[in-house]
Amino acid sequence: AELAPPDFFVGRGADLYKLARMFRAGQEDPALEQAGANVVTVVGTGGIGKTPLAGAFARRCGWRFPGGVAGATLATLPTLEPATFLRGLAGRLQIAPPETLAQMDADTLAGLVGETARQRQTLLLIDNYESVLQGLEAPASDDGAAAQLRTNAQTLHRAIARWAAQGVLLLLTSRQHPA
Repeated sequence: AELAPPDFFVGRGADLYKLARMFRAGQEDPALEQAGANVVTVVGTGGIGKTPLAGAFARRCGWRFPGGVAGATLATLPTLEPATFLRGLAGRLQIAPPETLAQMDADTLAGLVGETARQRQTLLLIDNYESVLQGLEAPASDDGAAAQLRTNAQTLHRAIARWAAQGVLLLLTSRQHPA
């Protein structure tokens, strides 16, 4: 619900088409498979509609991905707590019952989410990725909160980089380009 576009979404048809062309095609169209990417980032300043665009893409083009689309936002997670974020994605992928997911650590969850998304060819939509990038720049000081934020950002960044290397389909929204 937090990533759903408005019901009346017009004027971005060219942007939606561009996103669709940027992703590699699924196995149903091997001629296009090598032409696209498995990671696409919608980048721009705040307020230009990155999240509604990504949500509209998921709604209108989700059929292109055999496993559908699963998404989560980092905008509502100021501490970037990895296990919380990963449990949300794992729940949307219906990997295991919530009580089972609650017992798993972040590394286990990241592995399960990545492997499941890759096998099912699910598009993972991750909103507000700049939160991770900004967390990586948090000062490594004696401040426990800043140090924890940096550690959490590093954990999420590594997980998402690992997913990208494994061929997981990712759509990120961010105010800055990820590394």
